[in-house]
Amino acid sequence: MATDRMVEAEINYQGDMPGRPAYYATDYSRDRLALQACPVTIHDLRPEKGNQSLQEEGFILIDHKSAVSDYRDEDQVAQIYMPEIEQLMLRLTGASRVLMTPRGVLRFSEKSDDYGSRVNTRPARFAHVDFTSNALPVLLQP
Repeated sequence: MATDRMVEAEINYQGDMPGRPAYYATDYSRDRLALQACPVTIHDLRPEKGNQSLQEEGFILIDHKSAVSDYRDEDQVAQIYMPEIEQLMLRLTGASRVLMTPRGVLRFSEKSDDYGSRVNTRPARFAHVDFTSNALPVLLQP
């Protein structure tokens, strides 16, 4: 990576533990996790925009200005953002079809007035995926 803009940080990952881990987004006191902080170097790739490919890196950086003015407004997200991103993905990938998952969950830091104001709005504070292979049939229903 050509950029010298970077920061060292620790990202929490789930470690080995007896039993199955559990995370409760609205009640941290019930969590059963064995988090392990792993040091990582995070590079700012914005100066390298255009030098990535979906085939090689699995991502690309582009400029995109959304028409959404308030991501807290569920109507704007459903009526503007979701179709906007679907069209963007079609254009960028050349795919014949894009299936959109439900909208993302808004997360707010402890400093925000919106912290804890909605279901599941607190940060997870560890690397994770939100969907499992069991969720796929549900997500693909019309």
